Amino acid sequence: MTRAVVILILALVGCSGDFGGPPPADVTAVAQSPTSVLVEWRPVMADTLHRVYFSTSEADLGSEFRAAPATETSLVFDNLSPFTTYFFFVRSFQPILGESRSSEIVSVTTPPGPLQAAFGLNVAGSSPTSLTIAWQSNDPVVDAFRVLIRGPTDQDFSLAATVSSDVFQAEITGLEIVTSYDFQVVSVRGNTTVESPVFTTATDRPEGVGIIQVHPLRGEVNPAVPFPVTLRGWGFTIATPTVFFGDRMATNVIVVDDRTLSCIAPDGAAGPVPIRVVVDGLEGTAPAPFRYVASTGSDLSVALAEDAIVSFDDRIGTTTVAAVFIVRDVVGRPVRANDVRTRLFVTTEDGEQELGVSNAFNESLLNEDAEELAQSVYLFLTLDASFSLVTQFQPEQFTPMLSQARALLQSGVDIWGNDFEDGKLGEFRSNVAWFRELIETARGGIRPNQVTSIPIPIAGNETKLNAAVSYQLQTSVAARNEGLVTGPLDRHIVVLFTDGQDTLSWFSNDDETFPDGMLNDRTPTHRFGWQRTTLEDLFTQIANHPLYPENLEVFTVFLGDEELDTTELEQLAQVGLGRFFQEDNDVVRLFDRLAVEITERLSRGARIAIEPGEYQFRVGVERISTGDTADLAFCFRVTENDAMAIACPLDPP
Repeated sequence: MTRAVVILILALVGCSGDFGGPPPADVTAVAQSPTSVLVEWRPVMADTLHRVYFSTSEADLGSEFRAAPATETSLVFDNLSPFTTYFFFVRSFQPILGESRSSEIVSVTTPPGPLQAAFGLNVAGSSPTSLTIAWQSNDPVVDAFRVLIRGPTDQDFSLAATVSSDVFQAEITGLEIVTSYDFQVVSVRGNTTVESPVFTTATDRPEGVGIIQVHPLRGEVNPAVPFPVTLRGWGFTIATPTVFFGDRMATNVIVVDDRTLSCIAPDGAAGPVPIRVVVDGLEGTAPAPFRYVASTGSDLSVALAEDAIVSFDDRIGTTTVAAVFIVRDVVGRPVRANDVRTRLFVTTEDGEQELGVSNAFNESLLNEDAEELAQSVYLFLTLDASFSLVTQFQPEQFTPMLSQARALLQSGVDIWGNDFEDGKLGEFRSNVAWFRELIETARGGIRPNQVTSIPIPIAGNETKLNAAVSYQLQTSVAARNEGLVTGPLDRHIVVLFTDGQDTLSWFSNDDETFPDGMLNDRTPTHRFGWQRTTLEDLFTQIANHPLYPENLEVFTVFLGDEELDTTELEQLAQVGLGRFFQEDNDVVRLFDRLAVEITERLSRGARIAIEPGEYQFRVGVERISTGDTADLAFCFRVTENDAMAIACPLDPP
């Protein structure tokens, strides 16, 4: 009898499994965090244990479980993987009878964890002007990656590229050769971002000699004033370069560094010519030809002051075409805007049509205050405050200089302030500094009417001329990094007014502290020293300025003994793509000429609904007072989704 009972017990234990009982009901699974899920159920049998089966695959569900005591109706699953789908079902369990039938299967996906930074930044490819940056990411949910870049003169990072979440590299083009850059990759998920560590690398140094950029790319056939041109490339310091515009040699070649040189363009015949640089038997050619624009034979000439504006609005299919230009008389002086009348033309398959007149384009002209024509100016006025300006002129010219500086600043306020005069829209900012053995500025800036409160110099003629220009260039870079006056047509203009003598810029006193000064109106001023600065240092600062060469100009105005050597001032203006002014100790006339040079830029343009094709845009200019005429023309291409300036197949008219 005892033996039979033992056999019966073994049989009952051995039938562990599905005993056919009803499964738990109302099973739910809710993710509580990226690594935990709460599973709940309603028991249908009293005093039973429960087993919760789970898996990341529905096909594998049923092999792994976690147990819950009879008193519990829920179970928390910890240590799970973020952003992963889990499947669950629940069974009742009794030690003797085994498991009930399975409940319905429920599933839940855990949310992603905190956004993870990209890592492992490296260079996947490089050239003298491009870098391909690659990275890795373990984050399962990224909407996009943004690549940020910071150049050697940049204070902050800027956006270089954006790629989708399944792309782990980006090519960054248009870089300077042999230049170090900082990169960061920003992972983006919704409104959340996280930055990678900073990765620093440099572009390659190519062999030989080459040209990457020429600015500007067009000039007059017979310019009335020297026409400076800047070349950016490599290999310029092996020996003294020779620059050819076609078969004619440029003059005044100045090597700024091995990547930048400046020259004066020679006269040329109308049409395109290649630009070549020859250095010690090695030769480089510019990627695009330089175009000479023919004179009309009158005493008037017109030339682009900025690259042509051509853009496409893909929302409505219109093309914006505009020109910013300067009209000059026979000796190279800008013609005032109120003495100029302009007409705009576009050449199509049907011939040349005047904008604003032809039926096809009678609504196309941009208003002179249109946003596309906006030009803001940041003027960095640098005044010589040495005693020689008082002693070498009869009568003294320091006071007239201040008066004219005030007028120049006021004209900027009048033109660029809140009034849209002469077709100019934008803002005017200024920074005024004056120098002797120290540099001095008004704390909080200086208004036009305060310029005449600068105290008259005391005896002594030591000046820190180069250092003062260096300070203004550095201030310009800081303003640019703050985003001040940095639109595509905006200009930073450094103007130096001096007698040309510099006896102290070789001396460094930037680590010294000096007492503040004061204007005659009691406004406090800041007096400070500067590091040692040579002319070559200024060249380097100009070449490395983030707005150079397109949006930075340096003007030098000489007021001194005509027997003094002005070569350095002329070279400074040449490298800075500005103008050098000199005229027999006449402060008023010099400042008047400078004011006209800075302010008399004309902006004209149109917004055209035009089909894909290649066209020519022409600005016809007439000087009202004399009747002289001149033309400016450039070509552009329109596609179904873009528009751009191109080289003209024929010489402009």
